[in-house]
Amino acid sequence: VVNLTLLPHTEEDLLWLDRMLGEGAVTILSRGYGNCRITATALPQVWRVQFFNSMDSLILDTFEVTTMPQVALAAPEDLADSAARIREVLEAIR
Repeated sequence: VVNLTLLPHTEEDLLWLDRMLGEGAVTILSRGYGNCRITATALPQVWRVQFFNSMDSLILDTFEVTTMPQVALAAPEDLADSAARIREVLEAIR
C-alpha cells in the first residue's frame, strides 16, 4: 500500500500518477458513514483506493498492489448470511 495522504506531493504529481497508471475498467463504490471509491488502474493488480468523509472530502488516498483491495471484500459473516439466504430461497422454490 502506498499512502499518498502521508506523502508530500503536488496536484501535478497526482495528475502525473493518474496518467502513468491509467484507468482500468472497474470502479467499486462503497457507501456507509463515508464513501470509498476503488478504481482499477490500467496496470494489472494496481488499485486506487480513496476514502471520503460525510462532507465528501478526501481523507485517505492510496494505491494498492493486490488481486483485490481488502476493503472491497465481503466479511466472512456476510458471506455466510448470504449463503444461508440463498439456501432458504432454493428450498422455497423446490
